[in-house]
Amino acid sequence: MTNLVNHHVLMIFSFIFLIQITGFVFLVSFFKNFIKINNFFLNLSYSWFFGNCLISLIIYGLFFTNKLSFINLKNFQTFFLIIFFYFVFIVIKNKKDISSINKTNFFYLLLIIIFFLPLIIDSLTSFLISWDALAIWFLKAKSLFLKENIIEFLKDDNYYYSSQAYPIGFPLLVNAYYRIINQVNDQTIQFYLLWFYINMFLFIFGTFIKFIGKYLNKFILLITTFILLLPANFILYSHNGYVDLQLGYAFLIIYSLFYLYLTDLKKNKYLMQLLILGIGWCLTLKNESLPFCIIIFGLCIMFWFKRYSFLSFFYNNLLFLVNFLSFILWEIYKKLNTIPSFIEDNLLLKKENIYRVKIVYNYFILEFFNTEKYGLSLIICFFTIIFFISILLIHKNYKNQLIMLAILLWQLFFYFYVFLITPFPFIVQLEASIERIFLQFIPLIYFLTITTLSEGLIYLTKK
Repeated sequence: MTNLVNHHVLMIFSFIFLIQITGFVFLVSFFKNFIKINNFFLNLSYSWFFGNCLISLIIYGLFFTNKLSFINLKNFQTFFLIIFFYFVFIVIKNKKDISSINKTNFFYLLLIIIFFLPLIIDSLTSFLISWDALAIWFLKAKSLFLKENIIEFLKDDNYYYSSQAYPIGFPLLVNAYYRIINQVNDQTIQFYLLWFYINMFLFIFGTFIKFIGKYLNKFILLITTFILLLPANFILYSHNGYVDLQLGYAFLIIYSLFYLYLTDLKKNKYLMQLLILGIGWCLTLKNESLPFCIIIFGLCIMFWFKRYSFLSFFYNNLLFLVNFLSFILWEIYKKLNTIPSFIEDNLLLKKENIYRVKIVYNYFILEFFNTEKYGLSLIICFFTIIFFISILLIHKNYKNQLIMLAILLWQLFFYFYVFLITPFPFIVQLEASIERIFLQFIPLIYFLTITTLSEGLIYLTKK
């Protein structure tokens, strides 16, 4: 029994390491300039994100061709060795271009991993007990493990509670791990979920270094990152089987890529390709990603067409647009098989539900200013954004930050609107989900605060 447990732990480490180095190899091979503009911690986090994008795309291809059985231990080991040796080769070849890999950064990374060691151990050994994990995400992963075609499961009224119409991006990835070990293990797979949280931490720390590093010591920035990302609900949802924090991480990465794209449209033309790849994967995670991805993608196209031609968009990005097929084919799959959805027929606000506006607003305000959950971090972020955007307004350099703020408010409005139109008892739904949906956009608030602070300080420190 001990040998089996050790084997599963080894395999989940290998599974995560494969995803991480796949993303790194992809970025160094095709987006070396992007690697150069980021520090060590940002590159680690971006590698994890794009590794998931690429692995997920492969698994979706296997799912739609009924070839999920291709995922097994033998094929995994072969793929792992190929990617690992290419990873070693590419690190040696591009050592000068990835100079941020140094002893100091490795020390900070080791320090972070040691700090999170108790949480890592808990993720490998704790029981999966949260409702959404058992009833939705991991239940679908088990169905995919037992049978490649899950249409019988999705159309079975006995499983109506499992939200059959939800995207299956996470269940497919979890199912891949099950197939590699040829067994269901709901304990060790939680470490896969935890790695999103740790990468979110690395990303916020890396963002601080990039934008505020010239003003504050790196150790102080590390402590600040701990303060922001160690509230109890971040820890609780880091690996308990809900995927809201993981979706928040995906939002954060896409949000940051769009910011880089926005700040220099001419030089950062290649960022459109990374955004398309990221948006395509984000759409496969949860329904809440749809409005966020629509606004980001819409703005990307609008700014592209202002500078470049219509044909150049497809010429430069056609290969990456293929990533949207995962989302599109899943939507077609649902329609063809009449898989039921809770809310698609209730999109318009009914007159009798207008009274909900005040109640939902109060819940949102109380949650935002809940110092027991978030300490003073959100309040400080709120006033920091207002203060420094005011400075940028005075200096007439506010466009970028206002656009980023508008995206955040757009997503917030979507959450708000869903509670106004939901066919279920909305108070119950509000109380059950509000802290989880806050986890989806709190990382965006942190990123907006850091970048607004950075741009504002540029003007305050000018002589």
